[in-house]
Amino acid sequence: MTLAHGMNLLAETIDSAKAKGASSISGEDAFKLYDTYGFPMDLATEIVEDAGMTIDMAGFNEQMTAQKEKARKSWKGAGPDTVSPVYAEAAKGVPDTVFTGYESPVSQTKVLAIIKNDEIVKSATEGYEVEILLEKTPFYAESGGQVSDRGVLSNESFRAVVSHVSKHKGNHWFHKAKIEIGSVETGDEVTAKIDEDRRQDIRRNHSATHLLHAALRQALGGHVKQAGSLVEDGRLRFDYTHFTAPGKSEIARIERMTNEKIMENLNIVTEEKDIEEATKAGAMALFGEKYGDRVRVVTMGDFSVELCGGTHTNSSGDIGLFKIISEGGVAAGVRRIEAVTGRGALDFVRELENERFAVGDALKSPAVDLPEKVGKLVDKTRELEKEVKRLKEKMTNMSSEVETFVTATKQIGDVTVTTYDLQNEDMEFIRGFIDNQRNEKKSSVVVAGSKQDGKALLAVGVTKDITEKIQAGKIIKEVAAMVGGGGGGRPDFAQAGGKSPEKLKEALQAVPSVIEKLLKN
Repeated sequence: MTLAHGMNLLAETIDSAKAKGASSISGEDAFKLYDTYGFPMDLATEIVEDAGMTIDMAGFNEQMTAQKEKARKSWKGAGPDTVSPVYAEAAKGVPDTVFTGYESPVSQTKVLAIIKNDEIVKSATEGYEVEILLEKTPFYAESGGQVSDRGVLSNESFRAVVSHVSKHKGNHWFHKAKIEIGSVETGDEVTAKIDEDRRQDIRRNHSATHLLHAALRQALGGHVKQAGSLVEDGRLRFDYTHFTAPGKSEIARIERMTNEKIMENLNIVTEEKDIEEATKAGAMALFGEKYGDRVRVVTMGDFSVELCGGTHTNSSGDIGLFKIISEGGVAAGVRRIEAVTGRGALDFVRELENERFAVGDALKSPAVDLPEKVGKLVDKTRELEKEVKRLKEKMTNMSSEVETFVTATKQIGDVTVTTYDLQNEDMEFIRGFIDNQRNEKKSSVVVAGSKQDGKALLAVGVTKDITEKIQAGKIIKEVAAMVGGGGGGRPDFAQAGGKSPEKLKEALQAVPSVIEKLLKN
């Protein structure tokens, strides 16, 4: 959907409401524009107000809530109300999990509950995969588009590797872990330690999404809003509202702007504020999301201010290189950027370099000269394609006139011999002609000659069913000698050139007798 189309739909909606004497756009109509066509609600609100009307936001929010509830019910994943009741039972009477991961990568904590095979157990031993509820944890639980941390739980007699952390009811965090050493019991004191290198990669990617969001709004317009995201250790994915595909120059500008803010080494400050105070300060919030009274506000210099509960770098310079690897549409009015940062970006650039060097080696060209080399190859390929097309057209046109080029046809036993004078055609054409004639015949020898650039050109084709008793190479040797030349080839095809084109006619006339002699021998 284009912006113009969206504007037209909104204009029709406004006109229809006015015709009915209404002073506002229904929440249902507004939600249809937003949900089906991806039209930004802040832009719709401005246009409707300019028309002297309002949007029924209460009705809109009802539609939004109904859609979320429908999506929740249809989802088969680990939503809070669709997961096993064992989690609620394990968390019953247990204090909310305290997250310490903003301040430290490690915590001394206590095991409050253990789930094994969908049942609450008091202990678990080596080899089992369990889910462990801790009193406090440095592990970030998957939420807000950011993946969970990984790491290790351990004490003197126990070690388990944590592969995933999830929230249930938003208050209790369960650590999916496989016990590698020893055993663990409810009430045990353990050390919880995250994989710090992986966390740092996730931080880089998450902070980069905030800079990218701000860069998109500056480059494409204030209508751009976040429509979803995924922050992993290896990459980031950012969905945003926009009506058309950005051009290459716009993508380059967005990438450059993001990298410039990284190089400015902006200080990244995370503060907890009242929601009203945060929004008054200009913090960006996801449209349609629900926030509590207290929110975390992430500020990056004067470039970006967003509400966010994820983990971030201390400064933008910690992100390192930012590189966009793809951009495309995913839904009506919604586009997606995938990018890498830090170590992931360096790996991506190195891979590109390796591919460039490999192409250079294949083309026997220094990598720096590849654009020119490839350009010449493309031009050459186009010329060859045109030549092939020309030859095909010529062969097609000649197929109906081929008999006019025949100089002799003779049956020698079960072998049919036909000679052709193709006048001034080049060897490339003669080869194609021979192949074409040979493919249409059986038990045949086809000989064609031509004159070009003061030379005689000859080619012989023998159908494969008779190459055991007569070969093209032997024929060409005899005939080429008559025009002062020589040649050779395969049993089914041979070609030659000679310096006496005036003797070509005589040579073609002698072909049947040459073949007759070879067949007798």
